Parts: sequence; C-alpha cells; structure tokens
Amino acid sequence: MREVEEARGERRETRAGRGETRGESREVTIPGDTDAEPAPAACADEPCVVHTPMGERFVSYDEGHTYVVANVPVGACYTAAASYPLPREGVRVLHEDEAVIVVDKPAYLPTENTRDIKDSVRSRLEAMLGAREEAHIDLRMPHRLDWETSGVLVVARGAKAMKALAMQFAERSVGKTYVADLLGVGPPASRGVIEMPISADMERLPLQRVDYRSGRAARTMWQLIDQLPAEDAACCRRTAAEGETAAETVNETEGGSRGTACCRRAARAWRVRLRPETGRRHQLRVHMLALGAPIAHDPLYDRAVRGSQGGTAGGAARGGVREGGVGDEASGEGEFAAGGCTWEDDLLCKSCGSRVQPPVDTRLHLHAAELSFIHPLTGQQMHFRSEPPFDLKAC
Repeated sequence: MREVEEARGERRETRAGRGETRGESREVTIPGDTDAEPAPAACADEPCVVHTPMGERFVSYDEGHTYVVANVPVGACYTAAASYPLPREGVRVLHEDEAVIVVDKPAYLPTENTRDIKDSVRSRLEAMLGAREEAHIDLRMPHRLDWETSGVLVVARGAKAMKALAMQFAERSVGKTYVADLLGVGPPASRGVIEMPISADMERLPLQRVDYRSGRAARTMWQLIDQLPAEDAACCRRTAAEGETAAETVNETEGGSRGTACCRRAARAWRVRLRPETGRRHQLRVHMLALGAPIAHDPLYDRAVRGSQGGTAGGAARGGVREGGVGDEASGEGEFAAGGCTWEDDLLCKSCGSRVQPPVDTRLHLHAAELSFIHPLTGQQMHFRSEPPFDLKAC
C-alpha cells in the first residue's frame, strides 16, 4: 500500500505535469488529459519512474482512483469463436529433459486449452510424448503467455518440478525479458520503470485497468533499443538540414539505442526491451498503453484506441478488430485479400466461410525473448533465447 499511497500523493502534487527527482531517477506523473506533453524535457534522457497513465489512452471517472481504457463502451470484449486466427507455426522445442520442457510458443496458440480452443502448447506436447509411448505424462504450467504472444515458455514435468518452478516465479527470481514494438508518442525516456497497480475491468472484460484503490502491484522496466524515424517529421528535417541524418541521432548506449528527445517523439515506431518484475495479466500491454504507446497490432488494447473511429465493444467498425481478431487499417475497408479469397471482419472467407490466417505483419508485436531459471533437479542456471519473429518496419 505504501507504493500506492506514494503514487496517489505524487499524482496530486504533479497535476501540472511536474516531475520530482529521487536519487538518479526523475519521477514522472502526468495526468491523463489530452493537453499533456509526452514527458518533461528534463526527463527525456534520464531514467524515469512513471506512476500515472500518460496521454489520452486511459481515462478516469473517479478522480484518479482507477483508469480504464478509453473509447471502449461497457460490455463484453471477448472474441467470437469464429474469429480466432490460426497459429502459423508449430511448437519448437528448445530443451527437454526429465524435469522440464522449454518451448518457443507461436502466436495465436494458447498455453492451455480453453473453452473454445482445443489446441494448445500443453495438448501438442502431450500428443508428442504420447506418440513416443511414454508411460507417465504429467505436464504442468508454472506460467503462461497471452494467446497472441509468442516466445519462450517453460513446462514442468511432474509435481516436484512444478513446485520448484512455481516457487521461483512466486519469489520473482525467474529472469523474463520481452521485446515489443510500440506506436504512439513513444516512451518518455530511453529507459525507466513503470509502477502502476492493475486489476480486472469487470465492465469491459478481458480488459485490465490501472487501479490505485484495490489493484495488485505491477512493475515493469523498459529500455529503448531501436526506433523507426518519421523521416518527414519537422525535427528530423531540421536535423538533416544541420548536417545530421535522423539515423545518426540513434546512438548506442548501455546495450541499447536512443535518439534525441525530439526525434524520439517524432519517430513512428519504437522497439523496447521489457523486464516485468511482476506477472499480472496483460501487464506489459497495459503498462505500455499507459505510456501513451500501445504495442503494435495489439488486437485488444490498440483496438480500444481505434474504437474512436467508430468501433464498438464487439470490435472496431474499420478492420473488424477484436481480441484475437486482426484488422487492416490501410485499406479503409477492413478487408484482406489472399489466395483468391477475400476476408473481412471476423476473418471468414465471404464466399466459402473458411477461417483464415491473418497477414504476417498484423500479429501482436510482443515476444518473450529470454527466460532464465534454476533447474528444479540439478540446480543449474538455465537460460534460453528466441529472436522476435516480427519486423519493426512492419509497424
């Protein structure tokens, strides 16, 4: 509760967008009004600690106690079963022994079977082990990845391994690193920390909300590692006129890259490295949206932003975007064309009714890139990596 009370106090003290310095970091607590600047200029290249949603992606109806995603009416936001995209890739096994199986999960494949989807990482691994005629198959999930998220996932084999891994996750000793591509005004600094408690938005499930009253503590560290400049932005043109290209403003620092504050705000896409210290549902997606920069092609939270163009709780009018569904904003018609068929809205072929795979560049740009833990039997430090299967330029 102390962190929540501090956040509330700082929010009251900084309604005009001030920041307070604590040690080597600068606190940034900017209210969610539409006139707010992306970040105080003094904070642009210093580590920031952000406690309050920035910009207009979140809105509060109770004087700042809770913030809900803007432009989403009250009502169910779940995707209709007919809209579920198919996973493009199979499950790739990175490591297997008597205690754990580590896999690279593709997007659009659940960790476990759901009410509507009877295909998952667990079911595929059980089928793999069953084909080997193994006598004892007991797979357990110490953690999960969102359905749309790809990346490294560890599966426990048996109760003993499950207990050891679950304890490591509970103690937050497991190393988790994600890579995400962001859109919007961009992060307020090249690196920083987001501390915003999260709870379920019961009126707009499965959306989550920032909740300073009863939410569970959530903390995410971010670091900017790349950006895609908007070459026609005024500041980039000015930089070029002064003899420096926009690309030259991106400099390697401390294992990542950052541009000048001006060009960072002008860029149209950013790649960040995220390290969640907690594991709340949709934590990374909520925290990035709270920075004013939704994760690219997020079919749930970015849909909420596009909803201002005429969307409803069931999906945006343009592009048919739903949770797990994917739309195409480029055409303005909400249609895809591939393989001789045309699809719209629910990812169903208009002529034959078959389900389709979305275009490659429309999947959620969030990937679990690294996972490290102590082996439950040997005590050895294990570390696994997987490269993001999406391109920043596809944003």
